[in-house]
Amino acid sequence: MATRSTVSNQFSMTVQSTIMNSLDTTGKVTTASLTGEIIDETITQGVEEDQISRAWEEVDIAISSGGTVDIDIRDMAGRDIGAGLGKDALGQDVLFEEIVGLVIKNANADGVAGVLEINPVLPSPAWGVLPLYTARNAVGGGIKAGGVRAWFEPHAQAFDVAGSAKIRLGAVGGDVIASVYVFGRHDDEASSESSSSNSSSSSSSVSSSSSTP
Repeated sequence: MATRSTVSNQFSMTVQSTIMNSLDTTGKVTTASLTGEIIDETITQGVEEDQISRAWEEVDIAISSGGTVDIDIRDMAGRDIGAGLGKDALGQDVLFEEIVGLVIKNANADGVAGVLEINPVLPSPAWGVLPLYTARNAVGGGIKAGGVRAWFEPHAQAFDVAGSAKIRLGAVGGDVIASVYVFGRHDDEASSESSSSNSSSSSSSVSSSSSTP
């Protein structure tokens, strides 16, 4: 029996800029540095606060202009990243009961016209966390080439996933290559995770673990 786990989980986002003002009369330059550490979290293995137990990614999702792709973020039903339908990179079944991190990127090269939309029409059943028109091109909110939308909730209860929960990605104005990254917990109750872990360890004198990239 094997126990899947996650290791080396680091989430970080830092912004930095320097603004400058140069006086026309004297040439004197004044500067101010702006720095913000938006995210700096080391996440351990598990299903409690500041922990994740599952990770999944799908890159190079091809969406034709005017087309859509649905992704069920609970179990990735119907999605094959190369290890089988609904499997993670290790070929194991995917299950998320809580989402800690979700990143959606328009991976088009710079200058490619296709714009990525999120939930241009709600799929069924939709994941309630992301509403209709989460990213909509018609009002300037679509995700252009290189653009990213991200959600991050590491503490206490993260974003809940109750049953089938789909998000819909669409392409407008051209074809889109999208990438989706999901990090979360396969169980939203630590007691059941602990019970499962204890059961696994007592049934075998040798244990092994795998690391999800």
